[in-house]
Amino acid sequence: MMSKELSWLSFNARVLQEAEDPQVPLIERVRFMGIFSNNLDEFYRVRYADVRRLAVFSRGSEKASYEKLLDDIRDAVGDLQLRFDRVYRTSLAELRKYNIYLIDETQLQPHQREFVTKYFFSRVLPELSPLLISESAAVPQLDDGSIYLADFYEQYIAHGQHYQSQIDPSTGRIYRLRGARSRDRSCALQLQHGRHAGEPGRGPSVRRAARGP
Repeated sequence: MMSKELSWLSFNARVLQEAEDPQVPLIERVRFMGIFSNNLDEFYRVRYADVRRLAVFSRGSEKASYEKLLDDIRDAVGDLQLRFDRVYRTSLAELRKYNIYLIDETQLQPHQREFVTKYFFSRVLPELSPLLISESAAVPQLDDGSIYLADFYEQYIAHGQHYQSQIDPSTGRIYRLRGARSRDRSCALQLQHGRHAGEPGRGPSVRRAARGP
C-alpha cells in the first residue's frame, strides 16, 4: 500500500505532467510549474516535516519504517526535480521566442546592474532579518509563511557557521527590470541577494547561497 506522502507526490507529478505537455499553451505550462513548486514547498513544510519528527522519536522497526519512507520521498522528489528542470529549461527557451527573458546576475547589462543594485539596497536589504546559525547554537524558530535564503560566508568557514536571512513575504521573488525596451526581462531576487550580500564594506563574502520557502 502506498503511503499518503508518496501518493501526494504522485498527485504533484500529474501537475508536472501538465507542464510537460507541449499541447498545453505555454503560459498555462508556466502556471503549472508554479503550482508544482508551491505544492512541493508546502509538502516539505508539513508532510515531510511530520515524517522526520516521527523518525526521530520512534524506536525499533517503526523508526526504520519512517526512515525508509524518508529515503523513498527523497528518491521520488529527486526524480520529479529532474523532470522539472528539463521542462523549466524548455519553457525558458520558448519564452525567449516571445522576447520574455528570465535572466541571472551574470546576464545583466550595465544599466540593469545599476538598477538592480539600487533596488536591492533600497527595497530588499531593509526587509532582511539575518539569523546566525552554528553548531554551538540552537536553530531559531522559522516561520512557515516566510522566504529564507541560506548563505555560507567565507569569514565563518573555519567555525562552520552561516547566515540565514528572512525576507518579508511581501517582497516578491521575481521582479521586472527597467530599460528592457521591447524585451520583457525579469530577475530572481535570491540571485541578487547572493550577489550583493557579500560586497566589500557591506558584510562577509558569500561562498554559496540557497533558497528555502
